[in-house]
Amino acid sequence: MNNLPFPRKRVFFTHNLSLCLFLRLVGAENIPPQAERSRKEGRERNG
Repeated sequence: MNNLPFPRKRVFFTHNLSLCLFLRLVGAENIPPQAERSRKEGRERNG
């Protein structure tokens, strides 16, 4: 049983990574313009 956790963890990690990339890809298309604007304003405010 001690041999299992590492490969399983690795598969879980890669799956999480691909899922995160997929969510970012989908989210990039669905980001409302207002959120983008506020993000830019915050960036300028922080200097």
